[in-house]
Amino acid sequence: MAMEPPTTERTDLRAGRTVDLIPFRPIYEYPLGVDPKDGRIVPQLATSWSIEPDGTSIRFQLRKGVPFHFGKGEFTSQDIFDNWRLRVEFDPSVPSSNTPLFTAVVGVDKISPNETVVHLKTPDGTFLTSNFTESRGVFEIFSGQHFKELGTPTMDTGPVAGSGPYQFKTRGQGTFIRYEKVPYQHWRVTPDFPEFEFRFMKEASTRMASLLAGEAHLADLPEDLKAQALKQGFKAMPSTVPANQVFMSFNCCHYKDPKNPAAGVYMPESPLMDLRVRKALSKSIDRDQINKTFFSGHGLPLYLLDFDATRPGWNPDWQKNFQSAYGYDPEAAKALLAEAGYNAGNPLTVNAIYPAETRGGFSGDDIQDTIGAMWRKIGVNVQPQNVDPSQVTAQRNVYKLENHLSLGNTASDQWTVATTMGSTISSGTRGRQPDNLAADNYLTLVSSTLDEKKADEYWRGVGNEHYNGYRSAPLFTLPIESVADPKVVGSWVYPGTLTGYWSHVFDIKAAK
Repeated sequence: MAMEPPTTERTDLRAGRTVDLIPFRPIYEYPLGVDPKDGRIVPQLATSWSIEPDGTSIRFQLRKGVPFHFGKGEFTSQDIFDNWRLRVEFDPSVPSSNTPLFTAVVGVDKISPNETVVHLKTPDGTFLTSNFTESRGVFEIFSGQHFKELGTPTMDTGPVAGSGPYQFKTRGQGTFIRYEKVPYQHWRVTPDFPEFEFRFMKEASTRMASLLAGEAHLADLPEDLKAQALKQGFKAMPSTVPANQVFMSFNCCHYKDPKNPAAGVYMPESPLMDLRVRKALSKSIDRDQINKTFFSGHGLPLYLLDFDATRPGWNPDWQKNFQSAYGYDPEAAKALLAEAGYNAGNPLTVNAIYPAETRGGFSGDDIQDTIGAMWRKIGVNVQPQNVDPSQVTAQRNVYKLENHLSLGNTASDQWTVATTMGSTISSGTRGRQPDNLAADNYLTLVSSTLDEKKADEYWRGVGNEHYNGYRSAPLFTLPIESVADPKVVGSWVYPGTLTGYWSHVFDIKAAK
């Protein structure tokens, strides 16, 4: 498969962001997996789990008889302990998305080789879905025995042994990483292909040429090249879970002191403080036109950022009421602006951040230009503002972008988006979405329970507050698609961005 290279090429799983670890996905397994058909959490190396009476500990029953690659031991509770300890003790000076997730754990008890209890500092409703699962991909289970033999893995040593259907074979730094099918009957799946290779190619045109020449059998292509490939007989392989969410952010409305709302907000005169304005801006976007123009109609409706029918808290009323609440209706948008005091003599003025904050094979700037033209049709004065991408977060952190709109897309897990896209309980920037203290109260409750039913109820509270508060203007969810040579590849069932784009490659089926 020809793919974009990772931002940073690493061998030590404890370093780097989730996206940098995509090339290692075929090697490793997780305590909890993701069903590639619908994205739901399923047992993997852990066969079952239950909440302990103390409410802050989780007991896991572990799968028996799972070997690590190259004879590096058999998976047991010792490996759960080693993987946690090695991440927690990892050098904090090295940029990593892994270590903070596991500081919530205060201990791991090895009850027996196939049973372990994980103790948390406090009940945490996000721990199972974010930290221990394939969906986020930060707790790849490697052999503790092999790690002790290698020490810190490097490019020369290769990665630590995992237990997945493929094992590491060889790599060329900056060019490829190759795996081979394990030489025994894997407990979960037997790959159709004896070898699989990710080939790193920065330029989309080079990936296309590689596919056409038969040098690659799958390729990651942008929409324009994808359309050309399909016309030449190649086949689209869409992900099953459209988790790549595209939206317009309302950068505004942040309390100076969330613990004391009476202290006011940073820019009370911002027109985006008015909920009617945010609603009008959403209702003036012709989503169908944008979908047809930029995504060939492949985009699916996004009713609320970070929620869909497969995630906790889903409320079907959001879909039912979307047209009246958010849907395209320019006359209603004009009426809302007039009600808020804006007209030809006093036009609404907003700023649009460029370049657009998107990634994933589509032109965010062009989409943002199109939305800007739609806003101008209802009388909005849209002012493009070029902001150095390296300075956007810094300016948000000091609340200098309080009357600004920006196009974005995200595929992160639910908790990450709910907190880092704008929340007073976030450790990061709050500046991308309006503060909503009621939603944050519900998020606090989510993070303080291990009861799935309660967590679902609290997530629904979060969603209702964000939906009614017009936190953003949701646009689409996009399935990730690869393009395949149908003479070689018959099918591929994978959840897509939910697990970091290209996962479950061992499920790729050969053409019949």
